Amino acid sequence: MSKKAIPIILTVIICGFAAGVIIFHDFNIPLFPSEKYEDYEDNGVQDHTDFCRYKYKRDIKLNGRFYEVTEFDISYIKSILESFPYDFLDEPENYDFSAKKVTIGDKYYIRESDPDTSGGDSYSWDDATVYYYDAESKMLYYFHNDN
Repeated sequence: MSKKAIPIILTVIICGFAAGVIIFHDFNIPLFPSEKYEDYEDNGVQDHTDFCRYKYKRDIKLNGRFYEVTEFDISYIKSILESFPYDFLDEPENYDFSAKKVTIGDKYYIRESDPDTSGGDSYSWDDATVYYYDAESKMLYYFHNDN
């Protein structure tokens, strides 16, 4: 890398933070929510369960990796989120997500490292991440389990 490239790279990083956007795992997640709650498992070096919610004052722009919830997605997304193993969280009593929030027009992203291909109705949370953006409340939820 040339010495001329370093100031350009630093400028891009600084501009990204100034714009209130962070690039995280190929996602543009806006920084500086008006409220946030994060529950990361204390002893979660390898095996861990995480739940976070980020409240924004206005609608946030999410990149193209997020899908808009359609009528056909609702039961699938609900089944996934209803099976989230929140009892492994450090503060399970603060888990307040309800599948009733899943509505048409919201945004979601689902990543499984090892999808269950058995054809069953259950969702494997062995190594999975879900982002769910509730457009009505302007709340971004993050669910992750790696057990």
